[in-house]
Amino acid sequence: MADEAAETAYLAPNPFVGTALAKRPPFPVWAIVLIVPLALLALLLVVVSVLLLLAVPVPVLPPLSKQSSLSTADIVALLAGGLTGLLAVGTFVLAAYTRQAVSAGLAETQVAQATLQQAQRQVEIAQAQVTATLQQAAIAQTSLEASWRPLLTDVPGGQYIEKLENRPSELVRVDHGQVDVFIDNQASQLVCRIPFRNIGAGPAFVVGADLSGGGVSWNPASMSRSIIAAQELTLVIFNLPMDRADLQPLINAVQQAQSPTATLAYTDQGGQNRWRTTLFLHSENKKDWKVRQVAVYTGDATEPLAMSGPS
Repeated sequence: MADEAAETAYLAPNPFVGTALAKRPPFPVWAIVLIVPLALLALLLVVVSVLLLLAVPVPVLPPLSKQSSLSTADIVALLAGGLTGLLAVGTFVLAAYTRQAVSAGLAETQVAQATLQQAQRQVEIAQAQVTATLQQAAIAQTSLEASWRPLLTDVPGGQYIEKLENRPSELVRVDHGQVDVFIDNQASQLVCRIPFRNIGAGPAFVVGADLSGGGVSWNPASMSRSIIAAQELTLVIFNLPMDRADLQPLINAVQQAQSPTATLAYTDQGGQNRWRTTLFLHSENKKDWKVRQVAVYTGDATEPLAMSGPS
């Protein structure tokens, strides 16, 4: 409806265009009635005066014997009066035409102003249409990106359980939502196994992993899959060498359950958007671990895009 109204406004004829130029105001009738006799009288005075100066008999005047009573000064005054009358008539006519021209100029100025205002309105309508188009394009782009956007979060315990046939007489149940932290004495490593799941609409391409605590971070990690399809899980494993002095603050933070965090950085399938999901780990007895809180960040932002409440 807005586009139709804009098009109607754009195509609507300008009521001002042509009204001032189509018909100029006529020369006043009263001016014609007044000026024509005055002009003829002044012209008659000039002609008679010239004939008198040339001593040419004037049919409308007495014979030359009686015309001689008019002095040269009288004739010249008569001529001056006629010329003055013609000048006055000419001045009046010029002023009238000048007034006409000024009126026409003002009318044309009004037409130009009205046309300019209409053009400005058309520009505003076009700008509004462009803005609406850009907004629609942005909405379409957002909707398109949402159709393949991934979102990593924690794995709830008890919902992803797999039954494994370990012995013929028993079944072993594996909870893929369990966070495991233990010491591998043979390898002399502290092992942290943390699952993530993708609840987004598109695959997540993992580009980095990080385990932090005690002011220290550990980046090397292995995972069951680095491309996590929608509704799939990945298990991230951090192996911390126990003999590394620089890792002791992180190892102590994990062993003492001092709120370590595990972070995965990932992109969408286009690679243009980047997110980070951080899991805040917690254990009350330093044995059984759970995810206490989840935060999602965009790019390198320090403030989370979304964050769950502590559990």
